[in-house]
Amino acid sequence: KLSGPEVVERLRGDAVTAGIPVILLTGLGDESHRRRGATLGAVAYLIKPFSPLQLMEIVDHVLRERLSDDHAHPNAAALAHSA
Repeated sequence: KLSGPEVVERLRGDAVTAGIPVILLTGLGDESHRRRGATLGAVAYLIKPFSPLQLMEIVDHVLRERLSDDHAHPNAAALAHSA
């Protein structure tokens, strides 16, 4: 079983998955955990309990950032429309 930060490390370490945005959903809310997630490359860190609306807002923000990025994945527009 892998922790969230371990998953982020593995995704970032593989050229195929390195660009996938990761949002960490966790019960660990102290600053050191947040910093570790950011250092590893997580794009957002949401502490449990959270509302579905909070998660949707973060996902929407991440998708909008990806769409405005000149290096966005070719399917980013399709992904945003299916969300």
